[in-house]
Amino acid sequence: MNRHARARRRPARGRVRAAAFASAAFLAVATAAFLALSAARAEPAAQAPVAAESALATADRLAPYADSVVRGTCRSARARWDAARRLIVTDAEITVAETLRGPARRSLVVTEPGGALPERNLGMVAPDGPRFAPGEELLLFVARDARGETRVVGGAAGRLEMTRDRVTGELRAGRTSLAQLRARIRAAAGRR
Repeated sequence: MNRHARARRRPARGRVRAAAFASAAFLAVATAAFLALSAARAEPAAQAPVAAESALATADRLAPYADSVVRGTCRSARARWDAARRLIVTDAEITVAETLRGPARRSLVVTEPGGALPERNLGMVAPDGPRFAPGEELLLFVARDARGETRVVGGAAGRLEMTRDRVTGELRAGRTSLAQLRARIRAAAGRR
């Protein structure tokens, strides 16, 4: 093979490599997009149960920064675009059973980033954002943000799932009783 034939072959190899690289890059981006949409459309993962020390530490840490601490049941959770149509947010409507701190109210709408819009096949995941599902009984540490929306303080840590003890019927967050949490929230509320 003479040197002129080699010179003609080199650009072809470069084009093949460039096309292979572009195809691999496209495939990686398409796979990442597919996985993100699949995760957004899937049922929200159950959040891990809160251990006793963790629930009390959460009350100590978050109560001073919360405008309200409420116990209630999630009635509904609906995703929508925010006002600027840049983020997907979820509005969770909470029926309040008890107010442990702050003004008493019957219901509350908590707005958090993230959610899925199945009609648009679109979703957004907030890594440390709390998730809500209808029927859950929760203890929430909440405050109003600069836009006037009620948000959970401390991300997912500010959402404690309440369960009933099978033997005593007492409400608990992990192994911590609601009575212990009430006392800790009252004690921590004055600090900041």
